[in-house]
Amino acid sequence: MSRARFKIGDFELDVEGEESFVKSEIDRFQQMLATVPPKQTLEKEASNANVPPAEAAPRTRRGSKRSGPSCADRILGLKANGFFDTPKALIELSSKLKELATPYGSNHLGAALNSLIKRGDLRRYGEDGAFRYVNP
Repeated sequence: MSRARFKIGDFELDVEGEESFVKSEIDRFQQMLATVPPKQTLEKEASNANVPPAEAAPRTRRGSKRSGPSCADRILGLKANGFFDTPKALIELSSKLKELATPYGSNHLGAALNSLIKRGDLRRYGEDGAFRYVNP
């Protein structure tokens, strides 16, 4: 078992494995470094564009993909329509939301249900080894 670790400027390689694998990864790393222009070239290109090097590539935040009501809001809509007048299991809630063309994973449903329970909008109790959700 061999291990190699290199740091050249902003680039770093840490590889561990059989000797032949480590050698091949070192070769690939050297080839990759050969294609990267020197830092001075990058700074010169940025100055030619009348942009300071630090501002040449500003980081931007991704916009939220969320649109429309949240998972919790959709559950509250079902509550307002009487869905939770009788106890419901998580799978029943998931099926109902799929019927309404708003499918959510169990992790999203669980998080939304937990916040609704903490706020007092729903009540949860255990039955036959599974939780049931009902109006308070």
